[in-house]
Amino acid sequence: MYLIQKSGADNFLLRKFIRARNLSTILYNDLLCSLSWHLMGRFYYPKNLSTLTAKYFWCFIVGCNNSGTTILKLILDGTGAISTHRYEGQMYTRVFKRAPKKKFERVWMEYADELGISSQQHIDNAPHLLHDWLRSLPKPINNIIVEKTPANLLRMEWLQKIFPNSLFIGMVRNGYAVAEGIRRKGDKKIGRGATHWNKANKYMLERAKNINNFFLLRYEDLCDKPEKTLNDLSPMIGISSEKLLNSVSKIVDATNNGDRQTRVLKNYNYESIGRLSRDDKLLIRAKASEMLDYFDYDSDIKL
Repeated sequence: MYLIQKSGADNFLLRKFIRARNLSTILYNDLLCSLSWHLMGRFYYPKNLSTLTAKYFWCFIVGCNNSGTTILKLILDGTGAISTHRYEGQMYTRVFKRAPKKKFERVWMEYADELGISSQQHIDNAPHLLHDWLRSLPKPINNIIVEKTPANLLRMEWLQKIFPNSLFIGMVRNGYAVAEGIRRKGDKKIGRGATHWNKANKYMLERAKNINNFFLLRYEDLCDKPEKTLNDLSPMIGISSEKLLNSVSKIVDATNNGDRQTRVLKNYNYESIGRLSRDDKLLIRAKASEMLDYFDYDSDIKL
């Protein structure tokens, strides 16, 4: 395999190629899933829904994008104790409306009504969802299944009805850093990113009151105090602290460029916030003051 580096134009073409390839893979998987469901799944899964959902412990990682959900998934995956999809779980099923929408990338709270499923909605699609997710997991399937789709914070209560034996991990990260990341990675104005962050976290906290097993995890604690944070998480997810801490050293960073460089867990807030101007910070404060105050994310911000 050849790595394209050097020029910005080359990197742009590489990213475009990767996106096209991933899209083709997802569409192909959609076709296979549909065939599998109609040939066998629609008979087997409705009949065995309760047995299959109880067979596994389901862990859903939710939260605003750019909040460390991928890092947490990598740590859990590195233990060898879980099963998880390569991409976000929403990409392996058509039961949910998928979050990516042209011109709204990384700010999906702007059309949350289209993505959400309330707890009152019927679970007729539950067998189909279970079929799609189990079919798409690498075999053999471990007892713990981790599903990472940040926008599932809009569906937590509905998912809990289907998967009563489940844990929801809500990730939160400094809103200044998240808004900067949304602007840099999603080419969105800083105010849109800040508003999205505020709405996503407010919604998550409100719905978490109705979740039986909810664990709020700060990105900053995971990066700066991994031992304590993972010790707290360990009994909730059923993976030993030793396995979790050993997995931290296996994390790789492929977020900013094409090469995969091994690194230790690092808090990137300082670099992200350092890219913000004084006007940026004032605008973020104006758009997201409610959640910034709630999580006390203003205390270390210098204007």
